[in-house]
Amino acid sequence: MKAIRGAITVKENKKEEIIEATHFLMEEIKKLNKLDKDDIVSIITTATKDLDSSYPGDGIRLSGFDVPIICLQEQYVKDSLKKCIRLLIHIKDDRKISNVYVGEARRLRPDIYGDEL
Repeated sequence: MKAIRGAITVKENKKEEIIEATHFLMEEIKKLNKLDKDDIVSIITTATKDLDSSYPGDGIRLSGFDVPIICLQEQYVKDSLKKCIRLLIHIKDDRKISNVYVGEARRLRPDIYGDEL
């Protein structure tokens, strides 16, 4: 089993924006890692405390994945990145993976976000 990480930021705390951003992130992860419905075991999502208009899981479901999803609040750290959604996707196999960090979330891990996007 392996885990794929990803993160994205939004500009505003709006339901549509949270869902759209999470869906976009999931689609990029799916594409770069060549995932299909049977590859994923479960997904953990977190969102910073300034995002409370929607669950990130709603955007994941738009990508066609009907797997266990848990949505948690990211630990608050003073002066940390705001309006950020993170994903941790557990997959069944041991393939090479690509982690995906989009927008301002690239600041979280500039060493691994990849130049594919």
